[in-house]
Amino acid sequence: MKKALQFLAACLISMNVNAQKIEIYKADQTTDVSGTTLYASSSADEMHLYLDIKNVSNSALSLTITRKRINEVPGSKDYFCWGFDLLSGQCYSADDVSSSNPWTATNQYSFSAGGTGILYAYHVTEGNQGSAKYRYYVVEDGVHLDSVDVIFNYFLGLEKEDPASFSVYPNPVNDQLNINADNLGNNSSITVYDITGKTVATATLQNGKNVLNLKDLNAGVYFYAISNDLAVIETKKLIVQ
Repeated sequence: MKKALQFLAACLISMNVNAQKIEIYKADQTTDVSGTTLYASSSADEMHLYLDIKNVSNSALSLTITRKRINEVPGSKDYFCWGFDLLSGQCYSADDVSSSNPWTATNQYSFSAGGTGILYAYHVTEGNQGSAKYRYYVVEDGVHLDSVDVIFNYFLGLEKEDPASFSVYPNPVNDQLNINADNLGNNSSITVYDITGKTVATATLQNGKNVLNLKDLNAGVYFYAISNDLAVIETKKLIVQ
C-alpha cells in the first residue's frame, strides 16, 4: 500500500511538472495551435503572422522566443518582434536573427498567470520563390515549453497584378477614418488593433472611398492593417485623439 501511494504521488508530481504552461493562438482566435503548423501564402514580398502567447499556469513565467529555420529559401530573410504589446516589445532585425540557427531573443519578459505576449513573425522573400519553414519555441530558463511551426509560401508562377494603392486619412483621427482605395483585390478589409493586439474596429473595403467610424475609441495609440485574400498590404500606427 505504501509503495502504491508513493507511486501515485510520483505520478502526480510528474503531471504537475509537465503540465502545459503556455498556449499559442493566432491573433483574435481561440484555438490553441501549440505544436501545430500554420501557413501563410502570398504573392507579396513580405509576409507575416501574428501570434498570442498566453501563460496558462498558476504562476508568473519569464519567457523568451527561440527561432529555428527548418527550411530556408536562398536569398530570403526573416525577423520577428516579441514582447508584451506592440509598443513595449522588441523587434529583432534580419541581421540579428541571421547570426545563428537556432537564434534566441535577447529579451525575456515576465508574464503573470493569465498574461499574454505577442509574437510577430516575418518572412521577406526578396523576390525569391519557394516555401520557408520556421519553428518558434517559447522558452523559460532555457527549457522549451512549446512551439509552433510557420510555413511562408511565396506563390510560384503567379502573374503580378497592378499594385494596390490607397490613402488613409486623417492621422491623427477624431472619429471618422477615410480610406480611398484602388486595385485592392478580393475580400479586402481594414482592421484596427489596440497596443495589446486586440481588434477594436474592422470594415470591409471596396475600391473607391470607404469610411470607418472610430468615435467609440478612447484617445491613444492604435495600429491598422489593410489586407486582402493574399496578404497584409500595409500595417501602420494610428493616433486617435
